[in-house]
Amino acid sequence: VRVYGESVVNIDTIAQWGATIARSEYSTMRWTMPDGMIASHKAYQSGVAVENYVASASHKAGYSHTIELTDLPYETTRTGKPLYAKEMVIGKTTHKVKTHLRGLFADILHSVDAYVLRRMVQAIRDTGMPILVKHDNFYVHPSSYPLLMATAKEVFKELLASDLLSDILNEIAAHSHVPAVAPEIIYGDAEDRIEESNLFLLP
Repeated sequence: VRVYGESVVNIDTIAQWGATIARSEYSTMRWTMPDGMIASHKAYQSGVAVENYVASASHKAGYSHTIELTDLPYETTRTGKPLYAKEMVIGKTTHKVKTHLRGLFADILHSVDAYVLRRMVQAIRDTGMPILVKHDNFYVHPSSYPLLMATAKEVFKELLASDLLSDILNEIAAHSHVPAVAPEIIYGDAEDRIEESNLFLLP
């Protein structure tokens, strides 16, 4: 940000919008990437107490009974309030139930990163050459380096020319079970740059 300026200035608005449209019917939001892969963002609650009853011949009651703390999809009442209480008491212990609604924009960016990664991996695999990937590091045979660089530049140019972020938000809104209008992406003063550089991927 200090070098190029801000890219998207209303990230918080987008994150809040994602939290607002989350409902029992829409706890998992999905969108389609340019290569047809489906990405998702999940709203959920962690630390929910679940009672389990399992048939058991060794127990007098005919079943065993356990209580487990687990993660469950975000559930709401008819008024849109969280179904599970903020606290659950098991015996004499009070457990906090956490609601996870935000993070939509972060997951969208992760899906774009994953798309770039898939394109680069597929380009190398199509040649029959090996490639190893660890986070943002790519390990290829030296002869594959020019193709890796060319693919990275090609994908970045495609993304720069598209409006993928808006397309994703509009798709999420279209599948919402409540009336939803996707927020507009507001871009900051970051420069659009396409230039030659060997600092992105070193052989």
